[in-house]
Amino acid sequence: MRIEYHGKITVADVRRAIFLNYAPVMLWLNGFLLAGFVLAVVYFTFTGRMPPSYLPLLLLVLIVLAAPYYQPFLSARSAEKPGSLYRHPIRGVIDENGITTDNGETHIETPWDSYTHYKQAKEMLMLYKGRYCVNIFTPSLFADRQTWESFLAAVRERLPAG
Repeated sequence: MRIEYHGKITVADVRRAIFLNYAPVMLWLNGFLLAGFVLAVVYFTFTGRMPPSYLPLLLLVLIVLAAPYYQPFLSARSAEKPGSLYRHPIRGVIDENGITTDNGETHIETPWDSYTHYKQAKEMLMLYKGRYCVNIFTPSLFADRQTWESFLAAVRERLPAG
């Protein structure tokens, strides 16, 4: 087996991977807390029961509660910074030994046993090296749909789903 790939992982791809890593339960819970907080602030503001001196503290709480929604947008921007694997188009080879990735600045050879698990979403596969280190693959990196499917089969054969 030898599968070649090349192309660009975009900032939008990185952002989507970050959102996919958030537990949906946490997003829903934070959404309910955020909505309840906003409704309480509006209620107490209009009824006159909240002193204006509480406004800075309330803004801080709002920023913290909204973090899971804006943080992926901020973090994904790091994909365009120097040192990021995804700053430039990547190319590589997937074979029985592992996955090789090169972007012109960085060359990485990762054996299969370095990966701990994978997560698959629609049109994206994330390979994990531990809990937070992830490599992103999309169908656009592969020559055709059959090559993408061969890659998915190779990953499923070697790694547990996470």
